Amino acid sequence: AEGVGDIGIVAGTVDVGGLETFPFRSDRFVVVARKNHPLASRARVAFAEVLAFDLVGLERTSALQRFLADKAARLGSGLNLRVQLRSFDAVCRLVEAGVGVGVVPQSTAARVAQTTPLSVIELEDEWAVRDLTLCVRRFADLRPYAQDLVRSLRA
Repeated sequence: AEGVGDIGIVAGTVDVGGLETFPFRSDRFVVVARKNHPLASRARVAFAEVLAFDLVGLERTSALQRFLADKAARLGSGLNLRVQLRSFDAVCRLVEAGVGVGVVPQSTAARVAQTTPLSVIELEDEWAVRDLTLCVRRFADLRPYAQDLVRSLRA
């Protein structure tokens, strides 16, 4: 909206007023845990149960960290954050090292789990599934290569 970028991808909760939007895909938040963690054998877990464990998270200013803190507060709890990092990959590395568990997008967990021995546990909370949206100021004003990128991402 401010002209900083040509194309954006936002979660469904972000105000995109004044922008053209296109459905992109859905993603789910999951919990990643070390293979020997008490949650590791679970297929699904409620976020309320995760709050009993030490967490590895993103920086306090990140949208996801603020979102999770709000969800914890609504459950009458806080986040027991042992460390806060700048990327989901870094979160996964410290989870593997046994620092705590993390909440990351399923797409990240699936990619990292190919090379890192982590357990991926589905969050069963309804809010864990998020719809992602592509947004542009005006599709017709994009350069041809950017229009091609939007078409490719939508496909």
